[in-house]
Amino acid sequence: MFLDKTVRGVNAVQTLSRLNRKCYGKDTTMVVDFTNSVQNIFDAFRRYRTGSRFQPQEPNPQELEDRYNEFLSFNIFDESEIIKYTELIKEATTDPAKDAALMSLSNDYRNKFRELVTEKEAQKDIVNFLNRFVSNFYFTTLFFQLPIKIIRFALFAEVIADKLFKKGSASSLKDHLKNLLVEKSTVRYRGIINNPTVNEPPPPPRGGNGGGRTEPPRASIPEVMADLRTVFQITDEEALLINEVIEEVMKDESIVTLIVNNLDNRLFLESYKNTLKQRIINYYLDHNWDDRLIEGPYVSPGGIIEYIVQSVYRMCKTKAA
Repeated sequence: MFLDKTVRGVNAVQTLSRLNRKCYGKDTTMVVDFTNSVQNIFDAFRRYRTGSRFQPQEPNPQELEDRYNEFLSFNIFDESEIIKYTELIKEATTDPAKDAALMSLSNDYRNKFRELVTEKEAQKDIVNFLNRFVSNFYFTTLFFQLPIKIIRFALFAEVIADKLFKKGSASSLKDHLKNLLVEKSTVRYRGIINNPTVNEPPPPPRGGNGGGRTEPPRASIPEVMADLRTVFQITDEEALLINEVIEEVMKDESIVTLIVNNLDNRLFLESYKNTLKQRIINYYLDHNWDDRLIEGPYVSPGGIIEYIVQSVYRMCKTKAA
């Protein structure tokens, strides 16, 4: 959505809430606002924000830095212990043999925490502190590129907060890691982009008389890569890896056949996105390219992994045409 006029109060809420409307192939939204300040928009939504995990104020990355330093001042875990824990998380996501080591370290940290913080209320306050940091991190990372120490601490806080109160099992930790990104990614500043064009799946035909289904734009791997370079700031090396991933997916006849045979089944296509996204992430992990999932906007909503999924769908439609 592009906003080129001032919106306030209920008018702002009604205008921006139009983005909530469902549409085939739509899984993320974006607002480009030329006129309004973030604070004015928050003010408009404040009365409707009950239960929201986002902060009703303009994001400030310095707050995350201050909270990180505040946590270190508690003298419970130092920076080296945070690094050690997050590195082991990374290893455990790709090597099941590391699950037990991570579980053991989690229990060691839990015991240390309980020894240093003996009062139950104080323990709850610190766990709540960690959860608030994670919530604030999720929000702020939508607007700013954050330093690696803040990204690392967000990962540490999200995993360890659940382990400080109760002793977990290796299986419960493994389930947690399955739903956790290798490390929280941040969106890079892309600079000024002139007329970016991205081929999206066509909308379904509206009701009423006439009008057959609109044919999707044809897509090939070179066209997809050209579009991707327009939308994302990537290096030549990254482009080669992404190209390789797309080629490998399109070589898998089981994937292509499944998508082609279900092109008219919107429910299936929506649900299969997550399966295909995980297959792509696993491909990166299997080739020890997991650092790519940390450095750039790969696994964030609307990021490169999701773009690859949409591109595979487009190429399957071209193949079936």
